Amino acid sequence: MKLCYMLNRTCQTFDLADQVTKENFYVPDVCKSPYYLKEINGECLLDHSKDYFRYIPEYKSTLYYINRYHRHPLYKYHFLEICNREDKAMACMIWRKCEANGKSAIVIVDYIGQGCELVGLYDEFQSLLRNNYAEYISFYEYGLDDQALSLASFLNQEDCESVIPLYFEPFIRKNVDLDYHFYTERQTDRVVIYKGDADQDRPNQI
Repeated sequence: MKLCYMLNRTCQTFDLADQVTKENFYVPDVCKSPYYLKEINGECLLDHSKDYFRYIPEYKSTLYYINRYHRHPLYKYHFLEICNREDKAMACMIWRKCEANGKSAIVIVDYIGQGCELVGLYDEFQSLLRNNYAEYISFYEYGLDDQALSLASFLNQEDCESVIPLYFEPFIRKNVDLDYHFYTERQTDRVVIYKGDADQDRPNQI
């Protein structure tokens, strides 16, 4: 899977990420998005019909997201909608805070949308980082548009030497490649895969 990440530009030192250079703070010159991030309660996925529901893969459902994330017995997951100026939700991302050595990171584990909704949200993501005192955002994914992620100011870990840790239980300060496999009966099927889809976001310490 591809690892995309964004660093907190206010951090002077990094205790979780490693081999960070000034090039890792590069931000593409893009127009600011009219969209904004709004946190919602996970139960809202059951209470309301959302336009972005049409992007839910056929092997998932709104109840899947509720049971997998909102009702998780140990982890606290957050639901963030990407909304336009009319307060219409265009997409939804699911994340949780991971902590080690007194520091924290934001890990996006799932996403409902096309990916283009992320374009231009750099300032919104920086606010999210500051509000949670997090060093970085990490986003393992397969199937989203690479250009959209780039225009959202996410960097591809393969293009640099930065170390963006995956494991926090226990904490291991190294990059990790996540392999994946899928099968579809139709070549036209759109396949998207995220960190939360398998067993890579599970408790290892209780």
